[in-house]
Amino acid sequence: MDAIHGFAELGPEAGDLPWDEREFAERARATRRELRNLLMDQGFVAGIGNAYADEILWEAELHPKRRVTTLSDEEMSRFYRALVDVIARGVRDVEAGMPPELGTKIRDHMRVRGHKGKLCPRCGTPIVKSRHGLDDMYLCPRCQPPPKGQIR
Repeated sequence: MDAIHGFAELGPEAGDLPWDEREFAERARATRRELRNLLMDQGFVAGIGNAYADEILWEAELHPKRRVTTLSDEEMSRFYRALVDVIARGVRDVEAGMPPELGTKIRDHMRVRGHKGKLCPRCGTPIVKSRHGLDDMYLCPRCQPPPKGQIR
């Protein structure tokens, strides 16, 4: 695979991380990036796109624009567990509920992605759709508040 252009630069598959929580935290903190950007960096972890980034961050109760370096140890633990759990649940739900010919755009199993205006399953606040660079993102403004002083 290394001979195929781009494959050598890919990080480990999201569903098969070689790191434990401690090593994940060390690698993540070394990047100093925003959480959503880190999740979508295919060189850090391969296979996470917009939809699963939204789901992971909602599960972890973290704002997408929060910087990795601002996370407490407890928040980093939630971030890691959410990544592992959301990917595992997504694979399981997709395999159980969809014939392969339907493709990857059916996301009925997702809790926030594509649910603008619907109530957050955790707190009942309406889900909002926002922008992150050129991408749409979905989040709960109550469960995932922006950190004070960081976001303009």
